[in-house]
Amino acid sequence: MRFCLYRGEAIDDTLFEAMLRLDSVVFPIEQGNALPPEYFYELYAESKEGLFLLCDAEKGEVVAYLNAIFLNQEQRDRYLHGGHYRELKNCGLRKGGNILYLYTIACDARYRGGQVMKELAKGFVMWLDDCERQGAYMQEVFAEAVSEDGARILSKGFGMIPFDPEQIDEQGCGYYYAPDCLRQYRQKMKRIMQEETADQHC
Repeated sequence: MRFCLYRGEAIDDTLFEAMLRLDSVVFPIEQGNALPPEYFYELYAESKEGLFLLCDAEKGEVVAYLNAIFLNQEQRDRYLHGGHYRELKNCGLRKGGNILYLYTIACDARYRGGQVMKELAKGFVMWLDDCERQGAYMQEVFAEAVSEDGARILSKGFGMIPFDPEQIDEQGCGYYYAPDCLRQYRQKMKRIMQEETADQHC
């Protein structure tokens, strides 16, 4: 199975709409965690930096996506003191320090447990490296887990920890941050990529 990763401005309207369709399946509106399509459009109206889509190259379908946005200090503080994630605005990537909010990671149920999340993660890590080379670094990375699966991805996948363990519920839901701004996560993914490259040359 072959996948194609699209990120940033390479994501055209057709791909964006396909992502919205996937989002509506993964996060049904009746469950209460769905983001309205118009809100998604607003988040990326100025720039699609921080948005990643993975497609099944044979079927031409979006099978997973990761979206992240950039907050200013005021937004960050207000959100962590009782604000709602649907109130967040994307301030855009800038030179110097950035506050990165990992918004959503979603995968089509038919593709879970395989290569999809790894391919998405590799694209995300390469983008973080590109940002640093261009003078934009992440001074803080955080997220909110709103499901047990989300909490597992943040803690086991990204190596993030709760801001306050006492405020994490029994499913692991709550606010998480990366104390090293994802440095160890990036190193882990680079080792995986190097091992895969070495295996291909054997």
